[in-house]
Amino acid sequence: MEYLPIARFANDKPADKASWPWQSSLQVDGIHLCGASLIGSQWLLTSAHCFDTYKNPKLWTVSFGTTLSHPLTTRKIASIIIHENYAAHKHDDDIAVVMLSSPVLFSENLHRVCLPDATFQVLPKSKMFVTGWGALKANGPFPNSLQEVEIEIISDDVCNQVNVYGGAISSGICDGFLTGKLNACEVSIL
Repeated sequence: MEYLPIARFANDKPADKASWPWQSSLQVDGIHLCGASLIGSQWLLTSAHCFDTYKNPKLWTVSFGTTLSHPLTTRKIASIIIHENYAAHKHDDDIAVVMLSSPVLFSENLHRVCLPDATFQVLPKSKMFVTGWGALKANGPFPNSLQEVEIEIISDDVCNQVNVYGGAISSGICDGFLTGKLNACEVSIL
């Protein structure tokens, strides 16, 4: 099955200024292309597919804050490290780390992501939030303000059914709602 990214947030709402202080926007020529999470003062975690088209770190700028037009701060990218097993248009190993050109200074509105203990289990039907600047409708424009949407975890057995995502993942987390509710994208691999 090919990975077909859909930049879409349905029934979402603008995020509060300090709700997601680790969220960043990866941009080329001032255009938002992907989201990323701050995992250290100089490091981001994101999806490898973000760099399928633009591989040169010098082309990229990172914007921090809840609005694209008036960011808290920006940084250039020094290097991009893509998972060695990543293959374009596949779900597996779609992960990358990005080194910023210089560290950011942590504040109430800008700091690293809060992660659970490594033994934490994400169970099916658990609720979680997805954030980003994805289009509010299919093929629509990107919003200026960071959006958030609450979704739920889908079990691997359900996710991999042919009529759901048809074997979309062998690792990662499958999320969304199967019928008529909120959806952040086709499949989010976290």
